[in-house]
Amino acid sequence: MMKLLQKHNHSELRYLLLVTILFFGLSQSAYSQVTSLNNEAQLIEYLGQEKYNEFTQSNPSYINFLDVRCSSGYVMMDYVEEKMNEFPVIEIIYHSSLEIVITEGKEYLERIESKISPEEFVLAVESPEFNFLEYKFSFDRSKITYHVLGNTGKVIMIFPVEKINKLVNARI
Repeated sequence: MMKLLQKHNHSELRYLLLVTILFFGLSQSAYSQVTSLNNEAQLIEYLGQEKYNEFTQSNPSYINFLDVRCSSGYVMMDYVEEKMNEFPVIEIIYHSSLEIVITEGKEYLERIESKISPEEFVLAVESPEFNFLEYKFSFDRSKITYHVLGNTGKVIMIFPVEKINKLVNARI
């Protein structure tokens, strides 16, 4: 090691050290920053502005995950009995949204939970204001989950956490 240090002058070593530090510093910051978001409005609607700002700073990977989950975390499909008759049928879908509540003159956000029918969900998906994050479906960490949406003739395919993480990493 000493011979290696003696062969190079100090300015070359400093340059090498600086390049190494910059390389590792920039590569780390790429993983710890929020990438360009496609669904910022839906994320703010889901989390609230305060939580969104907090997570953007403290946990940007979570923001990136939610962004991808919002737009690429599911696919709506037509029901095909021969292929899908083993899938679980759901008759109630849980919806949650942040609502402004005023109590004793103070305004704050509260998460309001409600139940909707599969028919209402299918109509909601077609709306330009649809926010997938506001609906609660079971999903798996490593395999695709399917839910038959009542008698609507529709099935929702929900991608697993591992797939969403791969999509997030592909964006970085």
